[in-house]
Amino acid sequence: MRYLKIYKKNFVYLGKDLGSTIEAKLIPANIRIIRWNMGRVVDEREWRDMNRLPPGWEPAYDVDLRLRGGLHRLTIHSATAIRDFQPYLRKLASEGKRLEDVVTRMTITSRRKLNPSVKFEMVK
Repeated sequence: MRYLKIYKKNFVYLGKDLGSTIEAKLIPANIRIIRWNMGRVVDEREWRDMNRLPPGWEPAYDVDLRLRGGLHRLTIHSATAIRDFQPYLRKLASEGKRLEDVVTRMTITSRRKLNPSVKFEMVK
């Protein structure tokens, strides 16, 4: 599995800059909660009810996407998940669409080192 990360306002895989915008079908792989300490994940659990998180835990969504011939995984977590991804999931649900059935454009809109802003939008 190839793991993507966000670094300095760009999506990155093994140090290779993939740009600040990616368009792909996002395939849900895992929903979990994580607990942080000193900038590191110290515990994680599978979890389904993101409306009822235990104190001190944050949401994390693993999604798979095909880019340039390979399968990649991106973990959307913490404030980015709450502020940016969950509203997008609610919007899709209100339109009767599933995440894996639409092409999503993800654009990094801030340079914050921790919890950057990512704009999620359905590509028509």
